[in-house]
Amino acid sequence: MATKNQPVKEIRFGRIKAVIWKNPGTGGNGPMFNTTLARLYKDPQADEWKETQSLGREDSRIAPVTVSQLAAPILIALLVAPSRPSGLA
Repeated sequence: MATKNQPVKEIRFGRIKAVIWKNPGTGGNGPMFNTTLARLYKDPQADEWKETQSLGREDSRIAPVTVSQLAAPILIALLVAPSRPSGLA
């Protein structure tokens, strides 16, 4: 059974969540990292938290802050020191 790719780091800022993924590089370039964004919301019928990749007008103000202030420094640290353990603080 194949193992599911786990994120390197999850960051939350309000209702916005940024998830950093590590993918193997090609051609000897080393690993590649990408970031996905999601908005968290509470489903009143199921009374549970869910997420969507659809961002609204208010989210568009928070999303850039989430990426630039929180995710970007982690991505830079991963690229500069790729041998660093995945349990980043």
